[in-house]
Amino acid sequence: MSAKILQKVFLHFFYFMKEILMAKKFSFTGIKRIEIPKTDLDFNVEDFGLSILVKYMPSILSTHKQNSEKIEYLWNYKNGIQDILEKQRPFLKSFLANNIVIENHASRQVDFKTALATSERRDYTIKPDVKNSKEIQDDITYFYRYQTDTNFYGKDKDLKEWIFTTGIGITYTCPRTDIITQKDGIYNFATLEDGYDINSEAPFEFNTLSPIDNFVVYSSSRNKQPLFCVSIVEVEKDETANVTTINKQKEIHIETRYASFILNSTMSFGSLNNYNLEKIKIHNYLPMIEYSANISRIGIIEKNKELFDSINSLVSTMLDIVVDGSNLILIFKNTDVDKKTIENMKDAGALIINDNPAKQNSVADVDTLKISVPIDSFNVYYEQRIKQADDIVGVASPSGQVTSGGDTGQARLLGGGWNNAYTIILNEINSFLIGDYEELKLILYICNLFPDNPINKLKASMIDIKYRINQNDNFLVKAQGIMNLYTVNMPKEEILKASGLFSDVGAVAKKWQENDDMVNEQKNKTTSISETKLNNNSQE
Repeated sequence: MSAKILQKVFLHFFYFMKEILMAKKFSFTGIKRIEIPKTDLDFNVEDFGLSILVKYMPSILSTHKQNSEKIEYLWNYKNGIQDILEKQRPFLKSFLANNIVIENHASRQVDFKTALATSERRDYTIKPDVKNSKEIQDDITYFYRYQTDTNFYGKDKDLKEWIFTTGIGITYTCPRTDIITQKDGIYNFATLEDGYDINSEAPFEFNTLSPIDNFVVYSSSRNKQPLFCVSIVEVEKDETANVTTINKQKEIHIETRYASFILNSTMSFGSLNNYNLEKIKIHNYLPMIEYSANISRIGIIEKNKELFDSINSLVSTMLDIVVDGSNLILIFKNTDVDKKTIENMKDAGALIINDNPAKQNSVADVDTLKISVPIDSFNVYYEQRIKQADDIVGVASPSGQVTSGGDTGQARLLGGGWNNAYTIILNEINSFLIGDYEELKLILYICNLFPDNPINKLKASMIDIKYRINQNDNFLVKAQGIMNLYTVNMPKEEILKASGLFSDVGAVAKKWQENDDMVNEQKNKTTSISETKLNNNSQE
């Protein structure tokens, strides 16, 4: 690569990267956890914490506004609204010479991670030490039906997409109100006669919410207990206003374990007023749960943003150079021409030049200057940036980009980053499980509010939640390893753990043992029958 080409490329690159880094810079990493110096007991008082809300809501909403702007920016970035759109070419004003290419690796990485975590439905399995496992399994069967009824896994996929994109995700779970009937002034729960089947239809609503307008406030005490949740909705300030001049304001809904409140605000949260106690709650729970994949609450976009920007800038600048190089630069020697003359000659398809009479003994001539583009050097740098971005967040390389030092299956997996992807997603699942168990507790709590609900023995502590991450690489090798370990009488659970093929090792080991017992029992029966026949023949 020539020095002039390198200088031109990195000059473009430097000016653009300097501009976007200055334009899109947040003063904090991750999404801030909003905390106040109060505990849950402070809200179980006469005014249900109204005085606390009046004192702290201005600062809470100020922090949320910063979070909200960042979350919205990261979400839009994933959807293709990226900093490369602001690209300008230094020294060139014409937009025709300014090429902009968005290679949306942000979306690719988020989609990969979301699919890796949610493409297989996770298992809710009974822990080995739980008694009455048959009755508990019946409860789990009903729980699975409720998940189907609420489209639980489709909404869970949306939740993981929010988490991987922005760093956090929000769920909202509450009892259904449409299954409460009223007759003669008496409220009851709907029955099969009313069109509601409690054996197959969930008594709760489950939804994934946008963290742009929904968040949880925590205690700053040691246990960081959630205190209340907030939802922000845009409403019309004056319903009689002209359609073309709609005046909007924010309506802020706050819910603690003991009561719910509503207040109004300007669109910028500059003024808060009309704090109203909406209702006192009979059942003490928080419907909103906040998820994250790590303690820093940082998503894929923020981790890799500089690399995404550099890839977009590199590809766009490369295209600029290709376009520049495809247009020959004409160099006229010893002749006088103007722009109009050159355009006329191009239209005619021929060049006619005359010697410059002001210069003696000079001969008119035309040379061409063409820029050659070293594609290979660009490709190496480009692939390095993509590989680095994939490795940081645990994304396996796309087909065709895998390179490794050997041709075995394991070498290809290492070269493609699959082992790294498994390691990182399993670590992130440990963070997901914190929210998953809170969600399970909340669902079971709501189910127990309904007297005829079939889920009446299941507790969250009885359950292991198992994500099913496909690790079927080198399947034949692992199967052979299982057989070898089985022949030396290694415990079945330890064999299955070593293979890494199964998410629920305990359940598979139990089924394996049951199958072995059945085979051995059948074998013993066959042996007993054969011995009986042999003895009878001997006596004859």
